[in-house]
Amino acid sequence: TRTFKNRYGLFLYRTCQKKAFIGYKLMLYEGLRVLIADKEKALVDFLYFRLHGAQSLDFDTERLNKKILEGLNWRKTFRYAGLFNDRTTGALKKCREYVRC
Repeated sequence: TRTFKNRYGLFLYRTCQKKAFIGYKLMLYEGLRVLIADKEKALVDFLYFRLHGAQSLDFDTERLNKKILEGLNWRKTFRYAGLFNDRTTGALKKCREYVRC
């Protein structure tokens, strides 16, 4: 778990269960090697960490881009959610209902 700030913004890195540390690509960015999550993994990570310490999510206030969400591979997304817990999977189901796809 780590936080740092640079000219691009504030970045929060959090640890997750070893079995859930998948869905990333190693990329070169300004001479640095960084892991970038695919869209499906990014959503699941967001839901998991957003729920950590919160009771629920209000999708209307989260500013989620419905067009991007409509294009997700939902089967893949649910596989990622299953690596965390039932609460994450439940939030993902609600997110899919919110998008209506």
